[in-house]
Amino acid sequence: MKLTDFVIPEAIITDLKVTTKEEAIRSLVGSLGASGSISQTDLDGIVAAILKREELGSTGIGKGVAVPHTKHPSVDRLVATVALCKEGVDFAS
Repeated sequence: MKLTDFVIPEAIITDLKVTTKEEAIRSLVGSLGASGSISQTDLDGIVAAILKREELGSTGIGKGVAVPHTKHPSVDRLVATVALCKEGVDFAS
């Protein structure tokens, strides 16, 4: 599988302006919702599931990269987006 198989180009954020991990996750999920890749009615549930996953351990992998993720019953296929934040976001990694 390639990134191009599941990254939604319309959801990519090239200049993310946030200061916290939660804001970053909300922006990422929101961009997937805005692209039509996930249901607008499920955004809060998906954000909550990702934040719960973060409680188990940070998805920050170092060198300024994090991969926040989760499984959610409302999403029936793998979807993802990418964001760049010039100021950086602390993922406690």
